[in-house]
Amino acid sequence: MGEMAQYYREWDASVKHRKEERLSDAQAIEWPCRWQKHTEYHWSTVLNVHRLDYWPSTGKWIWCAKKFHGDAQSLARFIKKRTADKAKEKDNG
Repeated sequence: MGEMAQYYREWDASVKHRKEERLSDAQAIEWPCRWQKHTEYHWSTVLNVHRLDYWPSTGKWIWCAKKFHGDAQSLARFIKKRTADKAKEKDNG
């Protein structure tokens, strides 16, 4: 049992470290939107009239009832692409 307990403690510490890294990465980048920070771990914004919820420590976000997962840079690209698509649609229509 001692060996499993040691393995679990190491695994738990690595998970916490990864979450802290993702959170600090998300706080450090220049976002193309303005976030409402409900807590340190849950942010939201409005993207093309739909609410986007983001949990930076896990890298998960929900938009239009669809779940996505990635790092902060991939979410920033996601937001920029959707914003550009909406602007292009507005110009054409």
